[in-house]
Amino acid sequence: DSALISSQKMIEHKPEHAWGYFYKGSACAGRDNLLEAEDAFCKGRDLEPIAIWGLLRLASVYRLQGKYHEAIEVLKEMLTLSPEKIDAHYDMGLAYNMLDDQKNARDQFMAFKDACEDWMNIRPDDPQPYLYGAMANTRLGKRETAWELGLEAMRIDSTQHLLIAE
Repeated sequence: DSALISSQKMIEHKPEHAWGYFYKGSACAGRDNLLEAEDAFCKGRDLEPIAIWGLLRLASVYRLQGKYHEAIEVLKEMLTLSPEKIDAHYDMGLAYNMLDDQKNARDQFMAFKDACEDWMNIRPDDPQPYLYGAMANTRLGKRETAWELGLEAMRIDSTQHLLIAE
């Protein structure tokens, strides 16, 4: 509730500033008011179309509403703006999966897995790419590989409880 109040004050103070709308969208999504969240994220996107954080949240709200095509388009836009935001591939795979488009879902999960492997090579002591790689391999049906990657991530840093739970 306080996040919603704060975001509304931000919007009142500077309605031309996108971040108030992005914060409002997050607060509304957290309250399960997805239509209002969508509206706020779209207003934020109109004001600052390159704000990747807002695009990812908008895509999530679309996906939660069953608007899978819209989610995919936003995620494609996100990857055009910031190809390094590899989590868009995973979310796009989820959306394609919900559309029962297994080929495109698999392609996106493969792109995510490949990017995670590159990340592991660059930062072998970071648990995050191993955990994300485990998520991708699980979606691709490679459960043993996923388990091994998860164990490696826990070996590197067992305090990453939220990521490990994912």
